[in-house]
Amino acid sequence: KVLRMQKYSEDLTLAHEYYREQDYKNCLKVYDILFHKGEQLSIGNLKEYAISLQKNMRYFESIEIARKILDKKRVDIDIFLNMCICLGKIGKYSDALEYYNKILKINKNYNIQIGYYAYLLGQVGKNEMADFYYKIAIDIEPDNAWYISHYAFFLQRIKEYSRSEYYYKVALNKDKNNSWVSKRYAYFLKELKGKEKAYSYYEQLFVENPYNYNYYINAAELAFISNDIEKSLRYLEKANSINKPKVMEIILRFYWAIYYILSDDLKDFEKEALALKSLRRQYTEFIHRDLTDLSFYISNNLSEIKKQKYEYISSILYKGE
Repeated sequence: KVLRMQKYSEDLTLAHEYYREQDYKNCLKVYDILFHKGEQLSIGNLKEYAISLQKNMRYFESIEIARKILDKKRVDIDIFLNMCICLGKIGKYSDALEYYNKILKINKNYNIQIGYYAYLLGQVGKNEMADFYYKIAIDIEPDNAWYISHYAFFLQRIKEYSRSEYYYKVALNKDKNNSWVSKRYAYFLKELKGKEKAYSYYEQLFVENPYNYNYYINAAELAFISNDIEKSLRYLEKANSINKPKVMEIILRFYWAIYYILSDDLKDFEKEALALKSLRRQYTEFIHRDLTDLSFYISNNLSEIKKQKYEYISSILYKGE
């Protein structure tokens, strides 16, 4: 028993050291073992566990642990922020906002992740407030490419095109290899200047970085929603030929399944959906993918049967089922 207690104490010290060094991956490994063994963890330990789960994109589990903390301790700003981030990441924007608003009631000058607060406000249509807080966020962190790029996207959505273009260019300058920003900028070009302008932008990116599989996948998505199915095939085949991590193999399978939906190829769709399911089962982490434009296109242009097929593979992609 003494040895067990000593090991428990050493593990807690180790987890805390990892947490202090912001090594959330290794911190999480230690806490996972302790938690699943049923060890008693203090509120301080649970906080470190919840935040490490969030940093490793295990949002649902982080929310569960955070709720345990809030049951015991009604007010905890760190955990309010953690809940805000996790709920926002899983698409529960109104719930996420409630937690950030709780923080602002306690401290009206709080500004950690204030750009994320602006993003959430934009997601629920509070555009004036979102604009106000994005400006504050960028003023505080002028080099934060996430804030800048999401502000650009927000401005595009509210049709403030000249400001939007300015911020897209700033974001691309600060984080030129970020494929989400380049994807959003390609859609911006399509909206303003037509699909050919967006395609030529991708062609330029392929020359600059011929092994970026994300560029080809995103170009295929652009081709889907532009009704250029033959073009999408060329991009998907190119993405196939480049070495990728497992998460990208899963995402690419998802896009192949969409290709078969759009091509009315039921047999290959079924095969692809099975391959997707099998691969997804081997990968337990949360998958982020911005499907805003694709989902909008599918819900507005496809038959009910095709929409159901899309919902089916989206469920596999996000939930593994």
